[in-house]
Amino acid sequence: MDNMNTIVLEPLKNDVDFDSREFDCGEPQINKQIQNAYFRHILKQLDVYSIKIAGYVVGYVAISVKSISINSAEGDIADYFDGSCIVGAVKVDFIGIDKKVQRNGIGTAVIELIVKKVRLDAKHLPIRILMIDAISTKTSWYHERGFKHMDVGSGISAFTKAMYLDLMDEKQKAAIEEYVKNNL
Repeated sequence: MDNMNTIVLEPLKNDVDFDSREFDCGEPQINKQIQNAYFRHILKQLDVYSIKIAGYVVGYVAISVKSISINSAEGDIADYFDGSCIVGAVKVDFIGIDKKVQRNGIGTAVIELIVKKVRLDAKHLPIRILMIDAISTKTSWYHERGFKHMDVGSGISAFTKAMYLDLMDEKQKAAIEEYVKNNL
């Protein structure tokens, strides 16, 4: 994406900002979530953002904050916990790009933008993982970017898989290793 096509995530301010009736990302489950998102947004269950390029809405993304049992993630996170431990998570509840503009790297750029932002937030907030219900056909794309499968069943439907990205950096992991080595 060049500067002329800079992606902007703009928080919804009111229902005028959010006209999802004509929107179609090509995935009926995600379209349904998008259509119901404004109500969940005003209930503060999630934050919904318009994805804009050159002032035009090309998609929507919703993000929420969750608490998750650490033993539903793979061993690399659960290694230092006996039994269950609850950690903070940011969840991408959905991302939908208008099917007329798909295959132009917009979804990829949005996910990369979210990962960058959440990694920064995780440095000063108790957020350990970024979660997403990935469309089954996209799981290899997420694996290539460091996401792993969560052991919590499918996702929002039979066509999605719950995945996570551990936000702890190598310096933090080394500090844990050192602490465990010297104190446990």
